[in-house]
Amino acid sequence: MSGALDIGPLDPAERMALRARVDALVARAYGLGAGDLDILFADFTLDAVPAKHRAAVRTEFGRLTA
Repeated sequence: MSGALDIGPLDPAERMALRARVDALVARAYGLGAGDLDILFADFTLDAVPAKHRAAVRTEFGRLTA
């Protein structure tokens, strides 16, 4: 076997980055555009989807669609 996997808890920054990437990948898989993300986020309170996470998803989505 080549390479090793690190197993254990993620630090909060890495966890947030991975969650944003997954959310952006799902949005892309559904064929959503950047404007659709705004509509989707409008359905959730800031307590449910904080502004920081929304920004991270938009950034990641931009990277995926560039």
